[in-house]
Order: sequence, then structure tokens, then C-alpha cells
Amino acid sequence: MPSVGTSPALPATGPPARSQMATLAVVCTAVFFAVLTGTVVNVALPVIGEDLRLVRDYKRLPETLAGLHLLAFTVLMLKRFMTLMAEYA
Repeated sequence: MPSVGTSPALPATGPPARSQMATLAVVCTAVFFAVLTGTVVNVALPVIGEDLRLVRDYKRLPETLAGLHLLAFTVLMLKRFMTLMAEYA
């Protein structure tokens, strides 16, 4: 019977596979760039829109462009994902 506060030993596993590490690296990079781009869009676009007088309601410009950017990014990622899945099938 194990003593209180200890857990049974986990089976020994080797290092993660190369493909798992590559997948993790791609996902982390994508998330980093999505956050970075969202920050730049939210900080810079109101000032740009106001200076260039692109729209009267320039406060909504960041949300609109961020949404369009997210949509385009998602479509490109899904296209790449479907291409990779077709290669494995």
C-alpha cells in the first residue's frame, strides 16, 4: 500500500517524437503571431484610421480588421491542414 501523499510510479516513456515537437513548435508560433498581430492591430489602427480619416467611426476599425485578419488566417491554416491530411490519407 503506497504511503499517503505519493503516487504510483508512471511507466517510463521516451522523449517525444520529432513530429510531436514540430507540431508543438508550429502551434506555438501560430499563437504567438496571432497574439502579436492582434496587439498591433488594436494599438495602431485607431491612430492610423484617425490620421488618414478613413472612416468616421474609427473606433470600430480595429475590430473589423482584426476579424477579417482572423478569418483569412483561419482559412489559410485550414487549407494547409487539409493539404497535410490529404498527403497522409
